[in-house]
Amino acid sequence: MFYFLFSEGYRFGTPNSTIYNAAYPTPRGTRSDTLKNYEVGARLNLFHHHLLIEPTLYWIDWSNMQARLLRPDGLTYGANVGASVSRGAELSATWITPIKGLQLRINGTYDDAHTTQSVSTSGGVIPSGSQLASSPKWQFSEILSYAAVDLPHEPTLSIIHHYRGSAPGLLGNSMRIGNYNTVDFQLTGHFHVPKGQLDLSLYAKNVGNSHGLSMGYDNGSALVNQYYFIPPQSVGMTLNWHL
Repeated sequence: MFYFLFSEGYRFGTPNSTIYNAAYPTPRGTRSDTLKNYEVGARLNLFHHHLLIEPTLYWIDWSNMQARLLRPDGLTYGANVGASVSRGAELSATWITPIKGLQLRINGTYDDAHTTQSVSTSGGVIPSGSQLASSPKWQFSEILSYAAVDLPHEPTLSIIHHYRGSAPGLLGNSMRIGNYNTVDFQLTGHFHVPKGQLDLSLYAKNVGNSHGLSMGYDNGSALVNQYYFIPPQSVGMTLNWHL
């Protein structure tokens, strides 16, 4: 199956609540922005449904894009930064292996997202071609799972890897976030009860204890820079009930 998609969207503007500073003019808020999305893709079933491949190409045009910017005094505010473009490709695939209950799912994305015009801000000029905030060029994830369907409670073991590439935390800011890997383990079992079913999951997340930054920006001093790390290594369990 092949498809083509065209869609349009917009966001309402929002007011700024940033404290007034005459030295750094700040807009009262943002105006609405719009985008046009062009997408072409396919869904391919191969080898008697043992391999599913879903490639996608996309192109997104932003007009009057809203973005979060940083003032020289360390406060952030919203502003319209003109036109930008996001173009890239995504590939998802699922392989049902010859081993009963064993399957591999992968997903990879390449995204070239950048401004297409320069913009003047209270902190200077952000040049055309600047990478958009929180928009890494590369992201990958893989899930290898084995379901022992012939055993009581159908235990399923999953190993999950995720890589997030590097991107600025805020548009035009020097601090980079991302560029980290995480690995998770999860063991799930199903228990039938008189009414409904219980799903018990044991997990270990970020087993390598990666210290990747999920968000952050440079305020000009290590003492006041903003750092937001991904959750540290953790273990736990969840219990869900449903009919």
